[in-house]
Amino acid sequence: MSEKKERVIVYLHSTIEDEEERESHKITAKGELFQRKGMDVLRFSEESEEEGRVDHLITIYPNRVNVNRKGALQTNQQFILHKTTENKIELPQGNIHLEISTKELSHQWKSADQKGELILHYEALLNGEIKRNHQLSVSYYKEDHQ
Repeated sequence: MSEKKERVIVYLHSTIEDEEERESHKITAKGELFQRKGMDVLRFSEESEEEGRVDHLITIYPNRVNVNRKGALQTNQQFILHKTTENKIELPQGNIHLEISTKELSHQWKSADQKGELILHYEALLNGEIKRNHQLSVSYYKEDHQ
């Protein structure tokens, strides 16, 4: 199986809503894209004042996405279209249990433009009590094709 590794620019935008508030988070980072038959893997890091360095690894399959984050915040989230998955977020203050129901999962890779886009819409139930709606958009471009 052949694997291509390319340097990319990653734009991540997430929005979280519950009944009382809406928060938004944006990241722009340099990273790497590994493409194998049937999957794309994005690897990049972010630095924030609250959490320090967090390394991201996003593995994209046709109907499933895995999001791994390591740092002060650690998580391995599974997103499967039209399914509910059990997940947890590990924080220094303690763990948060998540039930994730993936409502929309779309991924496109445009070879001619050398860019890709991942869209996830999901509902997360935190510790069995707090329901939040999430939207995650990840766009990535090969560095020399921006």
